[in-house]
Amino acid sequence: YRTALATPNFRVEVYKRDTTSIDSTNYVSVPFNQLFKTTLTNAVVGGNEKYISMDNLTTKSFDFELKDSLVSGTYRVVFKIYDNNQLIDEDWQYVIVYKNSE
Repeated sequence: YRTALATPNFRVEVYKRDTTSIDSTNYVSVPFNQLFKTTLTNAVVGGNEKYISMDNLTTKSFDFELKDSLVSGTYRVVFKIYDNNQLIDEDWQYVIVYKNSE
């Protein structure tokens, strides 16, 4: 592929909605493996951002396996593209985890 970016790389970070207030729209970064089983490499030491492999990019899809026991809540999965360490753009998807009380 061709790109004007010198060192493009993709990253992902998971955020969980703050539930201290029912009206809260704030999200807090949480470890990727709080939601997914998939193992990814840390992008930043001590941070929650993970590198997404750029191998086989022609598929343009990513599969992350959900954990078996999840904490209820609303999660925002943020996909980011960087040129070296400069954020270029990001997009996100929501994952809502609801546990039956049965």
